[in-house]
Amino acid sequence: MDYTKLECHSMFLTITVSKIIRTVLKLEEFAFFVVCYIFIVPALHAEKETCSVFWQSMTPLTLGHDIKLECTANGSKCTGNFKWDGGPNNDVISFENSIINRTKYSLDRRTLEKYTLIIKDLSKRDLNVSYFCHRGFFFSGKNLQKQYHKTDSSTTIISGIRKKNTNQKKGKSNMCLRR
Repeated sequence: MDYTKLECHSMFLTITVSKIIRTVLKLEEFAFFVVCYIFIVPALHAEKETCSVFWQSMTPLTLGHDIKLECTANGSKCTGNFKWDGGPNNDVISFENSIINRTKYSLDRRTLEKYTLIIKDLSKRDLNVSYFCHRGFFFSGKNLQKQYHKTDSSTTIISGIRKKNTNQKKGKSNMCLRR
């Protein structure tokens, strides 16, 4: 029996098995790489790739005065047009820079993230109804409601007219209803 041939053949087999193992490991590494970059990495960044839309009143709700509703849209998925709708008629109020009823509404400023609606001459009809701010397919809606505000003076605001509150002890704060 020729042992040199057997040793050479054994060495070839060892080298071949080693190459197969490295190839399998590379395939496993590739499979792991694919799984990570297709499923895991996007899931980790999913929170950043959203759109958060909300609106808030930037001025007190005082009857007879203009008020500002500011819509904010944050996130990488916040694309598309801004739009306001709802109100007493539950209809489109604005779309981008266009206002449907210019006697009742106007736009103050518009940036990539903010879109401000002005409701002129606030009336009871404008209160306790829903307003919706949209940015593309994302939106936020809520009721515009009367709010109570704490003040440090003894003045109550009613219908935009300041009246002295004579029942208030000096130095104490009171609750004011802004209508």
